[in-house]
Amino acid sequence: QKITIAARLDNTGALVRAGGKSGMTLTLDAKPIQLKFAGTVGNAGRGEHPGLAFDGKADLAVPSLRDLVAWSGRPIALPKRGLGPLALSGTVRAVNGVAKFEDAVFSLDGIKATGALTLDATGARPRLGGALHASALDLNPYLPPPTPGWSAETFDVAPLREADAELNVTADGVTFRKLKIGRSDAAVHLQDGHLTLDVRQVALYRGEAKGTLKLDAT
Repeated sequence: QKITIAARLDNTGALVRAGGKSGMTLTLDAKPIQLKFAGTVGNAGRGEHPGLAFDGKADLAVPSLRDLVAWSGRPIALPKRGLGPLALSGTVRAVNGVAKFEDAVFSLDGIKATGALTLDATGARPRLGGALHASALDLNPYLPPPTPGWSAETFDVAPLREADAELNVTADGVTFRKLKIGRSDAAVHLQDGHLTLDVRQVALYRGEAKGTLKLDAT
């Protein structure tokens, strides 16, 4: 795949000294991913340990998340549907492999959400944290086709071993199959292939429900 990168620094010399900063614009353009950044870059190194800090506005666009995963060369099993266009924008601060998005606007397929996100790429697996709110959360594109009775189709949990996560997710409405669910509040904890979904509130049939789901993908 062809990758085009264009960058501009206002003061390259400032980055030589610790604490120095320069205005910066960056664009990365490839078929599976596009990235734009406008802000500052600073020398965040200490002593003999170099480091850069980025502060500014970032816009990420992925025409197909499925194609991006395939392009990365990682053999991750994905749901057979969904995982198309993805977009993320917001104010970002990134230092030494940890990026924090404030005022984040996130979209995947038909899902649109806002909130704050942190991506930590310093460990053995990427770790995603934060809180997101969606007006409508349609889960159907990520579910296997419905079958009469109980389905005998196996569910591949291998992707749960590819990342860790600590997320709070709220939604004004959730669609699951033909079920329409009202306001929902859940916490997602994923660590070392162990998933815990803590459903703290689900508005359902003029009442409320709550519960916990645990899944071991090790």
